[in-house]
Amino acid sequence: SVVDTLPAGLAFVSGSGDGWSCSAVAQVVTCTSSESIAAGGSAGVITLVVTPSVAGSVVNTAVVSGGGQSNTGNDSDSDPTTVDDVAPPETADLTIAKSHSGDFTVGQQGSYALAVSNVGAAASSGEVSVVDTLPAGLAFVSGSGDGWSCSAVAQVVTCTSSESIAAGGSAGVITLVVTPSVAGSVVNTAVVSGGGQSNELNDGAADPTVVDDGTEPGDVDLALTKSHEGNFKVGRRGTYSLEVTNVGTTDSGGELTVTDTLPRGMIFKGFEGEGWTCAAERRVVTCTSSEPVAAGGSAAPLSITVKPFKAGHLTNTAAVAGGGQAAGDNDTAADPTVVRRARPWCGWGGFYHWRCCGTPHWFWNQWFWHDGGWHHTNQRPDL
Repeated sequence: SVVDTLPAGLAFVSGSGDGWSCSAVAQVVTCTSSESIAAGGSAGVITLVVTPSVAGSVVNTAVVSGGGQSNTGNDSDSDPTTVDDVAPPETADLTIAKSHSGDFTVGQQGSYALAVSNVGAAASSGEVSVVDTLPAGLAFVSGSGDGWSCSAVAQVVTCTSSESIAAGGSAGVITLVVTPSVAGSVVNTAVVSGGGQSNELNDGAADPTVVDDGTEPGDVDLALTKSHEGNFKVGRRGTYSLEVTNVGTTDSGGELTVTDTLPRGMIFKGFEGEGWTCAAERRVVTCTSSEPVAAGGSAAPLSITVKPFKAGHLTNTAAVAGGGQAAGDNDTAADPTVVRRARPWCGWGGFYHWRCCGTPHWFWNQWFWHDGGWHHTNQRPDL
């Protein structure tokens, strides 16, 4: 038990301490604890708060007892105290607040707003300084604010102002522009000083900041490419190769659909592709797959076989959709294709005159021209 008998002129406000319970009756304050104090150890400190009402000098005495002790010769202590009748001088009290909007992005400039306020009872006097130590991964770009001059040495940014800040007022807001180079979470801390203030307990501010890597999480972005080899010929089959890739940041989900609208002059003849199913309605070929496409990966190759019946310059266009992506400008692919006429059959038979492109006949012995050269057979060419 600790008993503190307050002298006249001191009024009890509160008493507290780790493991202690305090109460007061008039001027007598009693604090008790049931916790054991080890040999050579100490109990928790008791904080006793009072309010003086009379100026002068007083002596406050406290006495400890109990705990199974035997020596009571050192159980009390006194504390002479002077009570002034003059309030302390009014001073400035500067605080700082630090903020930003949204997340920062690697390689893109972001800005912090630093606001210095005077919550004291008097205007500030002399130079006010704000020091912002940028965390690793943030590079200083610029600092500005009405009445402020800012400069940086490595990661330490210092802004100064000689303008007085009125009691209850604020200085101009400092805008600090930085460029992040590394994704992750950082904490940016700034401290204000100077201005003739006396309270330094509220001089700092920290601003946790998230730095994104520049890609939206969970994006699926499917891209389509389409190609073929050589020129096509009327009446002969040709093949288009279609490849679906996922250039997004997460795997696709759900069914993929590739729609290939054949140009006039071509008909669908078949397809190949593991996991793909294709069907045609007139000139529109629709192929689907339920296999996911990994981020940065490709779907199984898809090939579509066609048969042109019209010569000329034709363009075959296809588009991919589904898979959890939003429509984008890389969803379609066009493949210009040259379709040439097949060379006619021309022949000469032993029993017939020279014939070219006419009605075929059986020959026991025959010479015919095809694809730039003469050929010999004992039967008619297969048209």
